[in-house]
Amino acid sequence: MSIDQFLEHHPSLWHIGRIAIALSLLPAETSSNLSNVRGQEDNWYQHLFNWLAPGRAEDFPAHNIGVITYNYDSSLEEYLHRAVMNAYEDVTGPQMAAQLVAKIPIVHIHGSFGRLPWQEGDGEAIPYDGDAVLRDRDKIISAAENIKIIFDENVEKSEALNKAYNLLRDAHVVLFFGFGFHELNVKRLKLGASCRSEVYLAGTIFGCTDAEQAVVLDRLKRHHARCSEHHIKLKKCKTLDFIRDTQWLQLR
Repeated sequence: MSIDQFLEHHPSLWHIGRIAIALSLLPAETSSNLSNVRGQEDNWYQHLFNWLAPGRAEDFPAHNIGVITYNYDSSLEEYLHRAVMNAYEDVTGPQMAAQLVAKIPIVHIHGSFGRLPWQEGDGEAIPYDGDAVLRDRDKIISAAENIKIIFDENVEKSEALNKAYNLLRDAHVVLFFGFGFHELNVKRLKLGASCRSEVYLAGTIFGCTDAEQAVVLDRLKRHHARCSEHHIKLKKCKTLDFIRDTQWLQLR
């Protein structure tokens, strides 16, 4: 049983559950995990950045993209910020890099641990340094309070979900990376109402059996009945392999 499944039946423990989630995930937020690209089997951030990076910083990103995530961590934002800083000589500091990264909307449906120090916004800044955060009781509590449990009804009323709907409404292609296709998470996206009828839905289902693939396909078709089955592409591979196969990024 996952912690989400446990908390679904124990709402009185949600506060403690959020702290437990923060304590278990924050240690992974380290610079070494972002920089040790070659040492990670499925680190696809670098390949995504290469696809997004134009010749000039002022043209970043090279493609029109938005990100909707159910993850709490801000590793993608932090990676892009560092990559922009390192890739372009004319990016003179963290603030300029932050402005370029901010051109890519990244929406956390269930919240995140908090804004990164280089990001604008309200609330306490949470550094991308899990060890440092874990030594600060107030920061742990702040990080935990910023996240939502999957079954929290307040998610349905959140500004984040409305932003996600706007991204889906404008999309010609919707890609699912490492997405579990949980019934509630798929339903929450309201694909039928949010997406155009001719949208392409594609994604990874690494490790799925043929029977599980059929369940995912049926779930997507039910939640977006107007979408042609020919516009739904599922591939049994990891995200890195998916991105390397450029045809998936050129479906439109």
